[in-house]
Amino acid sequence: MVKNITRNDLINEIKQAIDTGPHPCPSKADGRAGLVLEQLLGIAGGNHALADAVGFELKTSITPSTPVTLFHKEPLPKGSTTMMVNTFGWPATYAKDGVVYPVKSFRATIYGSWKSQHQPVQLDVVATNQKESIMSSGAEVSHWDSNNLVAAASQKLKNMMLVFAKDNGDGTVSFTSANLLENFQPFAFLQAIQEGIIAIEWDARTNPNKTSVRNHGTKFRIRERDLPVIYTHSTPILPSQII
Repeated sequence: MVKNITRNDLINEIKQAIDTGPHPCPSKADGRAGLVLEQLLGIAGGNHALADAVGFELKTSITPSTPVTLFHKEPLPKGSTTMMVNTFGWPATYAKDGVVYPVKSFRATIYGSWKSQHQPVQLDVVATNQKESIMSSGAEVSHWDSNNLVAAASQKLKNMMLVFAKDNGDGTVSFTSANLLENFQPFAFLQAIQEGIIAIEWDARTNPNKTSVRNHGTKFRIRERDLPVIYTHSTPILPSQII
C-alpha cells in the first residue's frame, strides 16, 4: 500500500518513531529495520515503482558502510542479465535440500569501472545523453535508455527520507535520527552514474537444470555520503529531546 502523507506528517511520524524506541524486531534479515519502520508508519514497502509514501521514498540505514539501493531496473536488450551471467560469470555452487549443484555466478558492483577477479575482464559504464551503456573491450553488452531511466528514478526518488537505525542486539531496534532529502535532480543523477558515484550492481546465477537465471535484480546504488549529490535540499531530523 502506498500511503498518502504530507511532508510535515512524515517528519512528525519519523520523530515519533525515533522518540518512542526501542521497537521489537524479531527478524534477523538485512532489511529488518525498514520492516519495523514500515509497520510503525502503516506503509507496505518493497521494490515497487512508486515511492513508499506519496512523494517520499523511505530508506533505513543500519550499516552505514552499505550503499543505499535507489531502485531496480533491468538493462536492455531483453535477456541481458542472462547473457552477463553466461559470458562474465564464474563457477560456483548452490545447495538445495541437501544437494549441492554447480552453477555459474555473476556478482558485480560497477562504480564506473569493474575488473573481474575470476577472468581477465573489465566492464565500464559509458554514459551519453541517449543511454547508459555497459562496455566490454569497447563493445556494448547492455544498456539503459536515458529517458526511461530518468523517468523511473524521478517517479521513485522525488524526495527521500533516510532513517538511521541501531540494532540493540536484544531483539529490538532503535531509530536514532533521519535525513530528509528533497528535490531529486535527474541530470545530476545521470552525471553521478557517469562519474562512478552511483553504482550499477548485478547479483545473478544460473539455475540448476534450467535455461533461466536466478536474478536478484539489477540495482542502482549510492553511498550514504553521496546522496546530497542528487538532491538540492537536506534536512536533519533529530530526537525531540535534543532539539
